[in-house]
Amino acid sequence: NGFAIVGLYKQVTYGSSGDVFGLFRVNNGTIKNLAVVGGSITDTSFGNSTSVGAIAGYNSGTISNCYNAMTVSSTGYVGGIAGSAGKTGWYYNDCDNSGNITIAAAQTAGTAVYAGILAVTKAELVVDCDNSGAITVTGDSDAAETCYIGGVIAQATSNSAKSFC
Repeated sequence: NGFAIVGLYKQVTYGSSGDVFGLFRVNNGTIKNLAVVGGSITDTSFGNSTSVGAIAGYNSGTISNCYNAMTVSSTGYVGGIAGSAGKTGWYYNDCDNSGNITIAAAQTAGTAVYAGILAVTKAELVVDCDNSGAITVTGDSDAAETCYIGGVIAQATSNSAKSFC
C-alpha cells in the first residue's frame, strides 16, 4: 500500500456552477493510502460553486491516510484533500496537505471557501488531519461576497466534528 501519483496536471476551463473536479471527481466509497505529489489542478472556469480538491472534488465516502503535495486553485470551494463533502456518512482520517491552496478572489462573484483539508462540510468527522500548505488569496479579496478560510476546515455547518487536527 501507499501509492503515489506524481506530476498530475489538470486545467479546467469549462466548468460551470456546481461542477466538481479532482483526481476523483466524486468519491462514494473509500480512498486510502494514496498520495498526490507535484503538479496542479487549476480551475479557471469562474464558476463560484465549483468544488475542487486534490483527492476528490466531492466526497460522500471515506478518505483515509491520504496526502496532497500539489497546488490546487479555483474560484469556488477549494480543499487540499476535498472540495466539499456530503451531508452524512463521510469521514477523513489521517490526511495531510502540504500543497499550496490558491483562490482567485477577484474572479469570485459569490462565496469563496478554501482550506488545507476540506473546504465545505455539513456533517460527520475529521480526525488527525494536518495542513502545512500555504493558503493564498490572489486579486481583490473584497470581490467575493463571503470568504471563508481555514487551515483544516473552512466552513463547517451542522454536526461536524474535528479531533486531533
